[in-house]
Amino acid sequence: MAQAPLKVKESFAKKFPKAQNTNWEEDDDVYVAHFVNDTTKTEATFEKSGKWTESKAEVSLTKLPDVVKKVVLKKFEGSKLDEAVFIERPKSKHYEVSIITKDEKYLFVIVNEEGKILDFN
Repeated sequence: MAQAPLKVKESFAKKFPKAQNTNWEEDDDVYVAHFVNDTTKTEATFEKSGKWTESKAEVSLTKLPDVVKKVVLKKFEGSKLDEAVFIERPKSKHYEVSIITKDEKYLFVIVNEEGKILDFN
């Protein structure tokens, strides 16, 4: 388990004041915090300078916004929602929704908060 530099820990505490059970890992030139934020499993990435670059929070399918569910299920008719993650970066926010298609293939669909599909693979 890595120990994050003070600048990183200060930025983390400011951005996620309610974080609990935090564990750090060093990955290349960044630090990744794995923690629970308001009962949600979350991870956040920080540069060594303390600059936050991204966070990913698990989203239960029951809490996934209806507009996101509807657009995914309409575009990929017959598919089933599997998992969802909310990804936030300094200049963007979106959902990454994992689905199982009607022919049993896994697909990741990127959807913004307004329900626009940005990408899928």
